[in-house]
Amino acid sequence: EDGARGTKRKFDQNESEQQPQQQKEEEEEEEEPVDEVRLWEDGFKDRYYESKFDVVATNVEFRYAVAKQYVKGLCWVLQYYYQGCASWNWYFPYHYAPFASDFVNISGLSTKFEKGTKPFKPLEQLMGVFPAASSSHIPEPWAVLMSDPKSTIIDFYPEDFKIDLNGKKFAWQGVALLPFVDEKRLFKALKPFYDKLTEAEKRRNSLGCDRLYVGPANEGYKFLKGLYSNEVNGKDGAPVLIDGMQGTAFPAEDAVSIGGMLISPVFGLEPICDNSVITVKYKDPQFADDYIFPAKKLPNAKDPPRVLKGAGAG
Repeated sequence: EDGARGTKRKFDQNESEQQPQQQKEEEEEEEEPVDEVRLWEDGFKDRYYESKFDVVATNVEFRYAVAKQYVKGLCWVLQYYYQGCASWNWYFPYHYAPFASDFVNISGLSTKFEKGTKPFKPLEQLMGVFPAASSSHIPEPWAVLMSDPKSTIIDFYPEDFKIDLNGKKFAWQGVALLPFVDEKRLFKALKPFYDKLTEAEKRRNSLGCDRLYVGPANEGYKFLKGLYSNEVNGKDGAPVLIDGMQGTAFPAEDAVSIGGMLISPVFGLEPICDNSVITVKYKDPQFADDYIFPAKKLPNAKDPPRVLKGAGAG
């Protein structure tokens, strides 16, 4: 899992009200950032690895190691979209990519990933991506770990960190050089505080079913409504095929009844009266771990006509 995510510096309210022309002049007066790599000059590759990875130019084996991890990342992405998540534990362990010319000696690269891994639970995920400035969105017992100097994971949440412009002009375009989160250390630090979560926070921190919210105009509305009137036996789940979407639907214990009222979970907002939406728990079709989804066109698929687009067209 990738490391924590830094927040961007926010302008003071008074600064944001300055005249646009003045801001434009100030931006124009800013000096161009120093480009240590200079891709247009000989020796750019040596300078790149020295500057970005802090390794000597003669260490070509390091370059190949980075390239192998990058290629493995490409395999992870392709498998994610065509077969499902290869591993929830794998991540690219560098802030920068290699050059394509360093994709050598990769024929022996293992594309095997650790099996049986699980994603972070929701609140654990927030602890892995939020900066300390966003700790108000974290349960209070956990939020302390983001700011307490004695916290064993305080290094995950630096207040100051380098932003490498990496050839860009503005900070928001740069690379935030934040530490990678060590999940073992994170879970160890959180372990003593799980019991201090409220019941509501424990529910929010659980991995549950997906939900479908279906309105009266949907073709599956009547069938799903039957899950709550015993017209459809949904105790063990009812198979559904709606608008080409296949899966299994279950009654949701906390569903608001038809005609019922939903109290807004957000303070200050009005409740929703006379509810007409059906809520069900939903599970995707299940397949064996070794099942291979065919990555090919459907038999009767027709390619759209080829069109030559102008430069820069999407």
